[in-house]
Amino acid sequence: MNEQQDIPVPKAQLQQIRQDMRQKVKKEKNRRQRMLSSTLLFVVLFSFVLSIRMSPTIAGYVSKIPGFEPIVRMIAYDKGIEAIMKNEYFEEIHSTASANGLMVSVIGVIADKSGMSIFYEVDAPFDIAKVKTKEVNLLQDGKEILASKTYGWFENEPTQHVEGVIEISNKAGMSYKSKEFELIFQFDDEKQTKIQLPFTLKNNIQPEKVIAYNKEIDINGQKFTIENVRTSPLRIALDIAIDRSNTMQLLKLEDLNLIDENGDVWGTIQNGFSASGHIRDGRFTVYMQSNYFEQPKQLTLAIGSVYAVPKGQDFIEVDFTKQKVVSKPDYYDWPIDVNGKEVSIQGETLDPYRGGLLYKASSHGEINYPSSETFRYGEEHFESTYTYEEAEGLTKIDINFYSNIIGENIEIPIPLNE
Repeated sequence: MNEQQDIPVPKAQLQQIRQDMRQKVKKEKNRRQRMLSSTLLFVVLFSFVLSIRMSPTIAGYVSKIPGFEPIVRMIAYDKGIEAIMKNEYFEEIHSTASANGLMVSVIGVIADKSGMSIFYEVDAPFDIAKVKTKEVNLLQDGKEILASKTYGWFENEPTQHVEGVIEISNKAGMSYKSKEFELIFQFDDEKQTKIQLPFTLKNNIQPEKVIAYNKEIDINGQKFTIENVRTSPLRIALDIAIDRSNTMQLLKLEDLNLIDENGDVWGTIQNGFSASGHIRDGRFTVYMQSNYFEQPKQLTLAIGSVYAVPKGQDFIEVDFTKQKVVSKPDYYDWPIDVNGKEVSIQGETLDPYRGGLLYKASSHGEINYPSSETFRYGEEHFESTYTYEEAEGLTKIDINFYSNIIGENIEIPIPLNE
């Protein structure tokens, strides 16, 4: 593997990209946590129409796909999906099943070793805007695939037609020895409707490209190692391990982008899975937009900010029996309240939007994760509330985020020789 100094890095260009991208990401995060208004949807669609004029290849291919809107949204947020459409890696399926007036169709699939994006639509002769998807399971050869999933839809206005995408992410890697799958929808309607849709993948699955990088990064004495760079059509995965000897608890690597030698930028996943595992647990994976089909000669990982707090001062203690805060770090200037099984934090509004201020709790040797989180904010103040249903008595709760930056504008060259 080449040493770092052997890889040319476009410093001036990266600095400008860094400034532009940080502003872009901050604006995007503030926008994403608000409801997608009809005006915003029009802007996204109009922007995509303009891009179609510049990219007739994408226009011609996407126009054949009935599940149009979800792909439009994904292309707007993810350059990797645009590359997938250009290279015709999207596989049309068109499997349909119905029950109790609900008809579900699998429109198409993007599949690779990292997981799947499954595009679907639901139709009914009645309003389904508020029909919830209670559960979605994916089976392969009749056996459930154990993987992370995101799904569901939100509609403001009454509608009899919705389109969505199910994101499947499998850190262990998907196997395609069998290409026989079955998607099972469980709806939370009055009849608890269950719909099963078998489908078969016919196209070849592009192999994952793996680079064992094992590069140690030192941020003011706090270290982590980028172990692997794994590239698939849907995602680039960066496997990261935290040095156990660190004196500070790393909390967040923020504003990550991969930049190639031409200055093209692939950011973290905006819609779907951005990470698996957890930085506080010492090992986690960050997912980036994929440049699988672009085949760049080199990449630079740009990290906007690294957040950390001193070990031993990275938690709060509350007593759920006495309904009070027992201790918190001296630096922690946000007020904390305990009400029943809820812990609430208040403070000045964070920019950009942040959830996940608290993490897991330890109570009488039992580990509990928050069963719910609510985040309310205004122009000047925020309130974030976490519910720990199983916690009792004296409880230690790990701090998940605090705005203490130990490093900024970090650039890490990544060689792409395998």
